[in-house]
Amino acid sequence: MMFGCFAEVTIPGGLWINGTCHRHAEIRAVTGEDQVFLAGLGPAVLPACRATALLSRCVLHLGPYAEVTQEMVQDMTVGDREALLLHVRRITSGDRMDCVLICPAASCREKLDLVLSVSELLLPPYPSTEPQHEVRINGDGGEYLVCFRLPRGADQEAAAQHVAGGKPDEALAELLGRCVESIRSSSGDLCGGIPEPVISQLPEIVSEHDPQAELSIRASCPACGHEFSALLDAGSFVLNELAADLHNLLREVHWLALHYHWSEPEILALSAPRRRHYLELLSDVSSVTAGR
Repeated sequence: MMFGCFAEVTIPGGLWINGTCHRHAEIRAVTGEDQVFLAGLGPAVLPACRATALLSRCVLHLGPYAEVTQEMVQDMTVGDREALLLHVRRITSGDRMDCVLICPAASCREKLDLVLSVSELLLPPYPSTEPQHEVRINGDGGEYLVCFRLPRGADQEAAAQHVAGGKPDEALAELLGRCVESIRSSSGDLCGGIPEPVISQLPEIVSEHDPQAELSIRASCPACGHEFSALLDAGSFVLNELAADLHNLLREVHWLALHYHWSEPEILALSAPRRRHYLELLSDVSSVTAGR
């Protein structure tokens, strides 16, 4: 089946630029050049940075902007980035996503094959979106008025450095430090740090404002009957899928070069759907020839 190589999509939140929120984007499917580029980044480049690199290549337009820069991708909220990665994956490889989960029950650890639909994972545009949010948080006998913004790609990249270093608490502190704009106590005074009630309660509030950022999958283990939920990291899924498919890409380049006599750069410039279409044509020809 041949999928569309380009698509116009709507992201759930939108990127604020000069007081205007832009939600409409044009994207393209992943090409062989993109896969080779990502593979060449090396293992030291973290998934959040790889996601930025891929989106900077595959998002062609955003609102009136004919060029989408890396800085614009880094300024997008985590949920919008996840949505764009899912859209790019859909037009590259189709709507079906085959996943493998591990039952978390200590006595089981059974592997579960799960089939997901990209269309069902994509949330509709949020009913309202603002560059800043305010919330009142109670705890420790006081009330705090917290002004914050949603985590963006650049925040995600910075926090990922701490996660990679095995310091998740520092990752959370990094995110909160970057996204919390001000905190006032019940007396109206500015707080110098981030109180414990804000640290413990704000992450869930942020998730409620950007639900596309954290997709939870419900599953039931057929072996032990344990029911559980797992978070889907669309960025890591798409990037791992592209990395695992690199060997198949080289086989496709070899096959198309052998029959069409195209150069490697010419074949790598094709999107994955275009390459598969030509391979299907070659397969049809081979089937007809074998049937004579």
